[in-house]
Amino acid sequence: MTRAARHLHTLLEEERRALLAGNLDGLDDLAQRKQHCAENLARTRPDSATLDALRSAIERNAALMQAAHDGIGDVMRALDARRLAARTTFYRADGSAAQPQQPPHKVERKA
Repeated sequence: MTRAARHLHTLLEEERRALLAGNLDGLDDLAQRKQHCAENLARTRPDSATLDALRSAIERNAALMQAAHDGIGDVMRALDARRLAARTTFYRADGSAAQPQQPPHKVERKA
């Protein structure tokens, strides 16, 4: 594995650790560093085994990014539903106004 390939692989591992830890703040910087490294790698013409190893790491990280994206979307939808429920008013049989009961706050963890 060339130096450029090792460096890119190290960045991909750093990205994986950040995604698994939920540390999304540094991903923009990592993306720029990976881009620069990939450009350097393209000039070295790596062998197919090196490319296969990098492809595997990239695909793994892409799946982690998709899972993070999906999780953020789930949270946004849940927050929107809570906001909507808080603004919703209904009327009882006697004509008095009432707000729906909020479910207890619960954190759901997915494997």
